[in-house]
Order: sequence, then C-alpha cells, then structure tokens
Amino acid sequence: METSRKKEKKFLGSAAIQILLLASAFFAACTTDERNLASPEESNVLLLGAFAGKNVECGVQRAYTLPLVFDADRRSVGLCASAILAATCAEWSAAAYQAPAACLGVLIQL
Repeated sequence: METSRKKEKKFLGSAAIQILLLASAFFAACTTDERNLASPEESNVLLLGAFAGKNVECGVQRAYTLPLVFDADRRSVGLCASAILAATCAEWSAAAYQAPAACLGVLIQL
C-alpha cells in the first residue's frame, strides 16, 4: 500500500511539473517583442514575392492560397520565403508539393 501511494505522489508531481513547463512555454511564446513582428500586409508581400519569383524561375503557376491575417514573426516569415526560394524546380512543379516545413511554422501573434 505504501509503494502505491509513493508512485501516485511521484506521478502527480511529475505531471504537475510537465503542466507547469508547458504553460510557461506557451506564455513565453505569446510574449513576442512587437519590433520583431511584421504586419499581415508586409508578410504577405514577402511571401507572394517568393512565390512569384519561384513561379517565374520554374515556369509554373502555383497560387499563394493561404495569406496571413495576423501579425507574424519577421524571422519565421523570412525563413519561409527562403525555403520557398530554395526549393528545386522539380519540387516546385510537382503536383503533390506542399508548402515547405518552414512555412508551416510561421509564428503568428494573436
């Protein structure tokens, strides 16, 4: 009986620590310095330019279908644009090609 209580306390203690770490990580991510944020217009112009540049380079017409509607982290928008421009024309022309992983991780500020 003693050992099961110890295990239960240990489990509850580790669960509480995990919840605390998760909550602190969430709130830390929500406190982005506003100087590092790009407006939706600025972000969309940069990403649309990357799409247009890659379309011209590869001779295809891929549409920019998911514009940003919230402020976004400048660095992550830049990484997304760089990943688009770094894609090969074979990748860019493939019908099944999705957005680069860097674009899926664009940090937005609500």
